[in-house]
Amino acid sequence: MNIILRAQLFFLPLTLLIAFVGAVIYHSESGRIESEIAAVQRSNVRLGIQALQIRLGQVFKDVLLISDRAIDHDQELIAHLPEEWISLGNIKPEYEQIRWLDETGMERVRVTCSPETGRF
Repeated sequence: MNIILRAQLFFLPLTLLIAFVGAVIYHSESGRIESEIAAVQRSNVRLGIQALQIRLGQVFKDVLLISDRAIDHDQELIAHLPEEWISLGNIKPEYEQIRWLDETGMERVRVTCSPETGRF
């Protein structure tokens, strides 16, 4: 009985010490891993923001280019808008349709991409 009691007195604190050290190591490692994951996610979000800003900037420039010609109200310029917009649509395949709605909401000019050919 004396040997069992001595073994318990030796191994019980040792077991508790090992469990405590394991918990401390787990906590510090999980914090480090979470920090690394958060840093990668912040980097991914920054890259996504940059890509979105670039893409929106390109769309904004296209809108300015298109609207600049339509604002003049010169009938000769308006007559050539479809040809210019077809060229733009063929250069920028991400657009399915390019339309001009006037101040009253009426559609004045529209060019549409052909689904079969992928061209305007």
